[in-house]
Amino acid sequence: MRRIWILFTTFSLILGCGEPSGTESTAFDVKVMTYNVLCSFCPGLGADQHDPWAERAPLLRDLFAEYDLDLIGVQELTYTAPGANYSDEVRDLTGDTYGAIYYENAQLMDYPDATLLYRASRFAEHDRGFFWLSSTPDVPLSADFDPDGQLARLVTWAELEDLDSGEHFIFVTTHFDNNSPSQTLSAPLFLSKMKPLADRLPVIITGDFNSNLSTEAYSILTGSESPKLRNASDLVPEGPRAIGPESDQNNYNWNGRIDHIFLSGQATYEVSDWFVDLRRSGANDLHLSDHHAMAAQIRVEPTAALTP
Repeated sequence: MRRIWILFTTFSLILGCGEPSGTESTAFDVKVMTYNVLCSFCPGLGADQHDPWAERAPLLRDLFAEYDLDLIGVQELTYTAPGANYSDEVRDLTGDTYGAIYYENAQLMDYPDATLLYRASRFAEHDRGFFWLSSTPDVPLSADFDPDGQLARLVTWAELEDLDSGEHFIFVTTHFDNNSPSQTLSAPLFLSKMKPLADRLPVIITGDFNSNLSTEAYSILTGSESPKLRNASDLVPEGPRAIGPESDQNNYNWNGRIDHIFLSGQATYEVSDWFVDLRRSGANDLHLSDHHAMAAQIRVEPTAALTP
């Protein structure tokens, strides 16, 4: 498969936070993707919709390699049985290229639904954390925002160091529930938990928010001033683009997308490219998931005043 990253470097829109104090910082570039990869046992699998996980996993690895991704927020990886300490599906995607961060608990269960993948040769992990989208966010596997019941929903974050520049930043992924009013209740909780991280370092957020651009949850996420979240797709000078069959591009509902890459925290950002991948692959020429991969080329310039 051919490489299709197109960099637009003539112009940039910049998101700024924080005040410099003279301490120099070093800008660095990252290629970021968010992708709900469709759980291996979900209904609707079949030759007319999606190939089985064993056939999709190698194609997903090929996709990551094609785009030469640095950071990937993955959702809907399958949790494992109680007592297991590593998810086979996480291993399917990482190979030797990516380190993985997800919720691991031998007493309860591994829960990799919201998993961070980072290029192991480039980044070092300094810290990690988890919280649950519920009224008791620090209680593992808690879920009570939908009175009719829902799956536990998780936020995974990590403090990473870019070894080339020495700069630290926060990388986040999440998977909001798809039932109301869970998204609307999750949004302010998410912001409150992000604020201490965004007050300290640059923050790159990926996820399936189950919230399109017209929802109340999306308005809450993007309407806050502290922390301020900007959608990377809004910052690319040439505008977002779609890759894939012309018919799929023509039918794509831009305002209906529910997967997002947000930028926040102590940095300015330049987004030179943002795209949604609508291509099909495999022997049956099918989409790899019931979601589409979204990716961005981002330059991060940490605020000079702040150090990790």
